[in-house]
Amino acid sequence: MTSSSLDADIRSLPALTKALGNPQTSMVILRPDGHWHLEQAGTLTFQNTPLLPTTVNRILEHLGQQGPSSCLSRWWAQPLPGSPQPFALLTPRPDIALCPLAQNTRELLRPRLSSPINGLIFSPTAPPRQSLLLWLTTRLPHELLLYVSAVPPIAPSSVPLIHLQPPHDPHSRAHLARLASSASALMWDAPLDPDDLPLLFSPHSPSHRWIATDLDLLPTRLKDAILPQINLQIGLRAEHNTASITFLAARRPEGWATLLDLEERDLATDLPSPSNPTSEHTSPLTHTHATRAEIPAAAILQSGEIDLDLLLGDPLDRQETLQNITAPSLQGERLDRTLSHLQADVDIDAIEIPDIELDQLRQTVESDVALDSLRELRAQSLHDALDRSDDTTDDTPIEATDEIDVPEAIARLHHQRASKD
Repeated sequence: MTSSSLDADIRSLPALTKALGNPQTSMVILRPDGHWHLEQAGTLTFQNTPLLPTTVNRILEHLGQQGPSSCLSRWWAQPLPGSPQPFALLTPRPDIALCPLAQNTRELLRPRLSSPINGLIFSPTAPPRQSLLLWLTTRLPHELLLYVSAVPPIAPSSVPLIHLQPPHDPHSRAHLARLASSASALMWDAPLDPDDLPLLFSPHSPSHRWIATDLDLLPTRLKDAILPQINLQIGLRAEHNTASITFLAARRPEGWATLLDLEERDLATDLPSPSNPTSEHTSPLTHTHATRAEIPAAAILQSGEIDLDLLLGDPLDRQETLQNITAPSLQGERLDRTLSHLQADVDIDAIEIPDIELDQLRQTVESDVALDSLRELRAQSLHDALDRSDDTTDDTPIEATDEIDVPEAIARLHHQRASKD
């Protein structure tokens, strides 16, 4: 029975084919009697409607003879580990297209990938960890990339990725160690054993080493042995098929620095204190870290991203940067890409705004003021001008004028009407 025959048998089962075509499906277990289990959106349910037992048993026979096999391109079928009965376990192959990383995930990690680093990626579910590992393979040096996992990934054809099964004995570990000594990066998405640590962290291991696991499932002694070798810890969560960073901590000479923590983890008692710097990392470290309140407010942006100045080390001298910006040319440039570099010639805060009297901005004419009232205002104004001329002591003639201070006149008129009332 070939792989094409395996695909044909699966396609002959419409209910199974429909379940495998659903992006929410994360696991399928087939039983010899045709009954099957389906996991979707994190919920495992028993299917009451059985599949055709004859076809299911042909699938089980294929796995028993050929071993684990790829089917329908994106699925990996294998015998259920640890089961004495011939059950089949189908799980999706890691594929960055099926669980794309959020934009802030890329921006947070990009500055960290230029130098050798030991990274730890942890998440309760496997797809986010696997997606991040696959994305890293497209950003790391491409001499030779080793991807260790029980399920082969769907990797871009342009990436020189070699998939290897997890080692299970001294012979397989020695073989993997020989390949790792020549590799540029080692990506580990497999269960961890204490015998694997020399392979992962020996001086002859690749300069880029990344481990994907669930820290809560690791024994304490194994966790304590791994974390002192790690430079960067990344916590992930999956939401709507998108992996987002919820925790990021980097090792610095004075100890661990929590750069992002959206889950408000508690501070571990054995976490190296920044007030007691030490260059030795011998104390065990759990995956609990500083609470969100202890993270500088400037570090976390509203979108959940981190200020890249913190990741790059010393903050940028923005004043010097602005002084070095030359006037951009809009020739052949997108306007939105260029406007960010433009500077104002005048500081708006330095512009003096003159004080303006309220009467200069407001002119009130009530609707019940008739034309006769306006004429009365003009006559009253001329009469007041003649009265003021009688009080003058000089011989300067007073010229008649038609100009009326309307606001003042209206106010005077209201005063006179109020006196009559």
